[in-house]
Amino acid sequence: MKFVIDIPIATSFKKMIWTVETVKGGETRSVVLNVTGYDLVFPGATTTLYFAFDPTVMKIAKGGKVKITMIGDHECKEWSKTVTNGKTYTKGNRYTATLKIPDETWHYAQAQFRYKITTKETYQEYNILQRDASSISPANLTIDWGDGTENTTIAKDQELTQKTIASHTYVSARNYTITIYSDQPDPANKQIPQIMFADPMTDTGDQCLTSILDPFPNMEATDFTACFCLCTNLTSVPAELFRYNPQATNFNTCFILCRELTSVPAGLFSFNTQATTFKECFAICDKLSSLPSGLFLFNTQATNFQNCFSGCIKLKLRADIFPDPATFPDFFTGKNMNFKNCFNNVGQSAATPGTAPKLWLFNRGGGSWTITDCFTGANVTNSGKIPNDWK
Repeated sequence: MKFVIDIPIATSFKKMIWTVETVKGGETRSVVLNVTGYDLVFPGATTTLYFAFDPTVMKIAKGGKVKITMIGDHECKEWSKTVTNGKTYTKGNRYTATLKIPDETWHYAQAQFRYKITTKETYQEYNILQRDASSISPANLTIDWGDGTENTTIAKDQELTQKTIASHTYVSARNYTITIYSDQPDPANKQIPQIMFADPMTDTGDQCLTSILDPFPNMEATDFTACFCLCTNLTSVPAELFRYNPQATNFNTCFILCRELTSVPAGLFSFNTQATTFKECFAICDKLSSLPSGLFLFNTQATNFQNCFSGCIKLKLRADIFPDPATFPDFFTGKNMNFKNCFNNVGQSAATPGTAPKLWLFNRGGGSWTITDCFTGANVTNSGKIPNDWK
């Protein structure tokens, strides 16, 4: 995509983010372009920028929005527009967007994180939790509770000394969209405290949570253990959910017992190249029925998949969640891998059987592998080819 655009910010220009709504009012996809050579610019200067993008995902829904965010060292502005008829792109074609945007339609940029909840009772209290016992807000935050009441604000550098960083009472039992805004729009910097939707200390999950609409902002998160544990009404999460937290290493029990989650989006872990463990990540997601190709393709440091999909009884397993051992035989070479119970009872209630990843064909290269009961009870078409020590 070729963008011809007037720069709305002064002094420096470091980054442009192109965001589209793939679902009207819902999920978004973004492409980030870092630029150099714009250390001294003046508002109104015209520039031409080129984006490489995947047309299968960067499509604008009918009535969806397109947003341009321009980020500099001293100013950050954004512009958005509703595209009535939507927009799709064809692979191999060239596209040019010439944007002459009036100054008054640019606004100071904010990062946003949206998710949907359904309250069950009248006058129900809802809490937003942080992972840490205490933290300091990295930016000025505004929480829109989605019910037309007054927003909650959290000042930059404010000490957050409680597990609950914000609380609200909903008068009516119905659906709401909560939006957390941060005045730090650059995903290269920490934007919000690390929030989570489960409390391991009390072994409870967010029973109101139904869907996540945006990727997590940069929380400088390294550990997503139990992030959505026991969120039993969570039905969907967006692609690239963890994109802006690439340093995360731990996804143990991240989605365990998310019993309404039916599918996993493409690219969920694509930016998490430092991830080392997915133990029990999707365990007992007993309505999960489909996975994307290449789910773990970029997680080259991961060694622990124990019980990762154990109990996913409706899952139609696919072999290509891992690389093809015929093409990448050394993907796991030299690593101490743990696949114990990884696919235990997978697909027992699936409409059609899936296909087991051919893990037994990878080179081990001296690594110690734990494979006990990896495929025990799995409903897969290639069961007869799985070595006995794997099942």
